[in-house]
Amino acid sequence: TQLDIDATFAFNEDLEEFIVIETEEDGLFVYTLVRIREIEVPAARTDLVYDGTVQTGVPEGEGYTITGNTGKEVDSYTATATLLRGFRWIGGSPEPQLIPWAIGLRPVTITVVSTNKLVGAEDPEFDTTEEGLIETDDVTLEWDVFRTNLCEDVGTYDLLVSGETQQGPYAITYVDGTFEIR
Repeated sequence: TQLDIDATFAFNEDLEEFIVIETEEDGLFVYTLVRIREIEVPAARTDLVYDGTVQTGVPEGEGYTITGNTGKEVDSYTATATLLRGFRWIGGSPEPQLIPWAIGLRPVTITVVSTNKLVGAEDPEFDTTEEGLIETDDVTLEWDVFRTNLCEDVGTYDLLVSGETQQGPYAITYVDGTFEIR
């Protein structure tokens, strides 16, 4: 059976775009007139750096669902924002939006601890300090420390540290120290 219904709607505001949402309740069809709301496409966070935890690159919000918006590793990601019924993106597009976002390298500083020795003594162990590492990470970083002089003359010399500037999820800066022979 087909039932034709004529309906007239009157609005107190300027005519805007609406949609009719059909639902069924207790065997009856209910039609609801809903004003389409325009929303902004969500923006990606641009300040994310590796911290060893799952991070959200594009926030959840009203009027859309979001997928692909979380990650843990240093990488580039793409989230997809899909509109819910009754919404559209500002500008009119109803299509899902692809939103690129990324987790960047975590900055780490490796600094040589300046040290000294007496003329003729064995060189001490050259130590470093590491700032910015995530303690719970199972990442092994490698670097070398060496002195710039091979002689035993009294004086102050450079202690150099070197290694790869990107290791695992870390962007590494090296800071040299000094080595004094007294």
